[in-house]
Amino acid sequence: MQKKTLGHLYALFTILVWGSCFVLTKVMLTAYTPTQIIPLRMGLAYLTLWALRPRTLKLPWKDELMFILIGITGGSVYFFLQNTAAAHTSAANVSILVSMSPILTVILAQLFSRKGEKLGKLVYIGALVAIVGVVLGARIGYVLFYGDGYYLSHPLEILAFNQGGMSFHGGLVGLLIGGAVAALMTRIPFLTLADLGSIAAPIGLFFGRCANFVNGELWGAPTDGPLGVVFGGAAGMMPRHPSQLYEAVLEGLVIFCVLFALSRKRPPRPQGTFLGAFLVLYGIFRFLIEFVREPDVQLGYLWGGWLTMGQVLSAPLIVAGIALLIYAARTRHPQAGPQEIQPPSVPGDAA
Repeated sequence: MQKKTLGHLYALFTILVWGSCFVLTKVMLTAYTPTQIIPLRMGLAYLTLWALRPRTLKLPWKDELMFILIGITGGSVYFFLQNTAAAHTSAANVSILVSMSPILTVILAQLFSRKGEKLGKLVYIGALVAIVGVVLGARIGYVLFYGDGYYLSHPLEILAFNQGGMSFHGGLVGLLIGGAVAALMTRIPFLTLADLGSIAAPIGLFFGRCANFVNGELWGAPTDGPLGVVFGGAAGMMPRHPSQLYEAVLEGLVIFCVLFALSRKRPPRPQGTFLGAFLVLYGIFRFLIEFVREPDVQLGYLWGGWLTMGQVLSAPLIVAGIALLIYAARTRHPQAGPQEIQPPSVPGDAA
């Protein structure tokens, strides 16, 4: 049990290090060029690895050349392009694009692997869920909920992802729809897939909100409190609530810790428990944080000088989450993997 817990902690630390690199790269680009960041990053990594494992390997020259090639393509060129991308777009956009690299890896393995690795159905479904569900769902959600009619007169800009504009609520709906399609095709229960995704989602939310803070976007309302941050630019020079960090802590770290604690129970909790808990917690935290978050300029407050679109969209999540938790508690369907396809029964076979 201790080794398993230690393994989870190592995995969590790896996720934190990997996710933070996009945010830190964006910060470093204010003082260094993409090319200058590469030797700093590689030098620090080399010194760290040497301190942890101070030894050398003697390899054949062919293997040495292969490692050099891997270092150039998978190290230097990769990080140069990543750093350059971060200089032209947000850290969140870069992390989303890089997270799609496993799909390309599998495709290249299919084309060049001598062992003939096969692309299974799950690969195509995963690509569909990742791209259509998250990206298109988030964009369409923004257009519908936050566009305020602008895209009716500018329909070609709906697909202008480089201009920004993503909605978490739209991405959630798109992901659930894509997950339903994946569940039908893989014969994995939909709520099991949704529960697995719910446990991982807070980590992405954490780094996404940190990226919002670094980019100086989605800032909070003006404040005279000690936590006020001056973002400058369109936010002005007045101190504002760092609402991005509030969301990173509550929607990211707190929800992840709660769901991780729930996942420790054996046997696993019934289907729908984790998705229901995620919806309730996210809806509550987002609704409360909206009180100290500056509303979107094109919408403003919808009613009474306090109700925002984020609160309107978060309230149904709370209701849906509570209903799902009640459903999970009453039905108690166990978590399950792919279901076996039962052959059709033939009349007269029954004894």
